[in-house]
Amino acid sequence: YVTAQPGVLIQPGKKYLFAVQYNGVNLGVFLATDPGVNYTGTSRNTGRWISAVNDGSNWFSPGFGPQTVFAISAVIGNAAPPATPIFGMVRYDNAVNTPMSNTEVKLYQQQTLLLQTVTDAAGMFDFGPVPPGSYTLRASTNKAWGGVNATDALAIARHFTGAAPLVGIRLDGADVNATATVNATDALQVARRFTNQINSFELGDWLFKADGFSHTTTQPSTVQVRALAVGDVNGSYNPANNRRLPLVAIEESGVVRVGSEGTWITAHLVQTMELGAVSLELQLPHGVAVEQVKSRLAGGDFTWHVKAGVLYLSWYSLNPVDARENAPVVDLFVRQTNAVGGSWSAGGESELANGWAEVHGPAQLRMPRLVAGGNGLFAASAYPNPTRDASTLSLNLPSAGKVSIRITDALGRVVFENAQEHTVGSHQLQLPTERWAAGTYQISVLFDGDITEVQQLRLQVVR
Repeated sequence: YVTAQPGVLIQPGKKYLFAVQYNGVNLGVFLATDPGVNYTGTSRNTGRWISAVNDGSNWFSPGFGPQTVFAISAVIGNAAPPATPIFGMVRYDNAVNTPMSNTEVKLYQQQTLLLQTVTDAAGMFDFGPVPPGSYTLRASTNKAWGGVNATDALAIARHFTGAAPLVGIRLDGADVNATATVNATDALQVARRFTNQINSFELGDWLFKADGFSHTTTQPSTVQVRALAVGDVNGSYNPANNRRLPLVAIEESGVVRVGSEGTWITAHLVQTMELGAVSLELQLPHGVAVEQVKSRLAGGDFTWHVKAGVLYLSWYSLNPVDARENAPVVDLFVRQTNAVGGSWSAGGESELANGWAEVHGPAQLRMPRLVAGGNGLFAASAYPNPTRDASTLSLNLPSAGKVSIRITDALGRVVFENAQEHTVGSHQLQLPTERWAAGTYQISVLFDGDITEVQQLRLQVVR
């Protein structure tokens, strides 16, 4: 027999066969089955009722005195409570709670990995029967990251100012640079990733949130796991269909000839709307390069980048702009690099949002169709250049048409505008440069005749 030493406690949940001796005489054995302090049973040898009591330090049997010795004869079996299932679902944190299929889910107890499985097509997972205890879940996926653009950058900026606080997994996903704080730097990083100036976040691509839980002995545990693409703080992404339909359409308006010398074109807003964020993913026409981009919207944070024939453009502002019909949104300097063909088109992440970071329904931008040529077909020049006093703008028109002239200073302020009909041939227009301050001025000349053409000039005024 193994003697139960003073202070040794019977472990709850197990069955023990006890042998009881008194002054060296075997009184019999009994089975202890109830977890707790006191154990009772009937002696198998004498038929006497025997009680085993623990007083906090020793085992004894009332009525037999402290000389009674208890010894563990055998452990009959494990009477632990029955295991019950742990199952649940992984869903994306968007408006429709998209199921996350083919997502790996792991079950941990403290830092020890116990089980792992993969979600089915409905985002469901099932670990089967699991013993009671405290557990945590972790998840991961190989799905494509997406759904992040200038609207998310605006939402993060609004959170930082306290205008619209983020909560839950969306707050966690806003900390893209993993600094444990959410501020303007995170908003800038989101804009830079949308425009493909960076290709990753310090926080990673995906975030999953499932709080720790206690698994009971009587009921199965159902656990809901939330998923989010890092930075998608408005929950716009659908991982089941990572290429959504664009919310911006391009309407062709006019034709502009583009040559190797390049020219400026403008994208105009078709509808009147408030703008707090602009996200554009523009597929360039074949044979055209974009070399400069300028925002025509007041203030805000503006960035752009061209990658693999696509122009990515992000603008957002805490001070929204009331943009009217036909308002200019952005200027592009384009140059012919090869045979020109095709039209502008907007990709799936293109959208316009208001100052509340609420996405507008389908919107339209008006842009000209680009065709090859233009050099020498329409000519505009200013002389003298540089000039101290007056300067003359010389035009050579291939057909009759309307000529619109717009001149801005280095700060983008309009200092001169003129629009009138002209006949075919050469024309001169006096510019009032004698009234302008010293500096560099941008002259935009739009000819709208048999074909639409634009030329950009720079004029230097010295004093």
